[in-house]
Amino acid sequence: MYEKCDPMTFYHRVRSFLAGSKNMAAAGLPRGLFYNEGDGKGRWRQLQGGSNGQSCLIQLLDVVLGIEHNSNCVADQKSFHHEAREYMQGPHRRFLSHVAEACNIRELAMFPEDEVASAEHQRLRFAYLAAVDQLCEFRSIHIQIVTRYIILPSKRKLKDGSRRNLASPTPFGTENAANDTIIGTGGTRLISFLKETRDETFNAKKVDESESQ
Repeated sequence: MYEKCDPMTFYHRVRSFLAGSKNMAAAGLPRGLFYNEGDGKGRWRQLQGGSNGQSCLIQLLDVVLGIEHNSNCVADQKSFHHEAREYMQGPHRRFLSHVAEACNIRELAMFPEDEVASAEHQRLRFAYLAAVDQLCEFRSIHIQIVTRYIILPSKRKLKDGSRRNLASPTPFGTENAANDTIIGTGGTRLISFLKETRDETFNAKKVDESESQ
């Protein structure tokens, strides 16, 4: 991506086509988009734009490793990651649900060592922690890419003038735009969401007291 995609071109020319209509009030879409069904009938809908969260492969890594993304969810509210599954093909959704029900790698790997001290368990835990570390690194690199291709270009104008990006609450070229106000194409507060996702990944390496009882 670094070799073939210019950050300014991506942000100002390409990214707006990936934006959705959810959480885009500051971009002029407080109710999302109205879908006309004919004869004046229809409804307003707020939909996510394109996002890595809609990738079955990305979510599979979380499911297999037992990583939960529910930090800021209130009761009866779906997390962004679970909501993103609604944008996948049916077979992909069912596959993830099946794997989630059958997979217990984290439970086995993080079983208290004072109860299981075998060499096999130690190797399993080492391999599991290494896999989680790699996924954390992957997400850290993702944040670096987002910074280069979204955060920094959001503060600069194109040479031919400023334009509006639906995936941002501020006009192009706003120099004092706070990083945490930039909305991702999926409708999340971009940087804080990505950091939270990375932190939740890291937390899979920890054992809660309730889990060890």
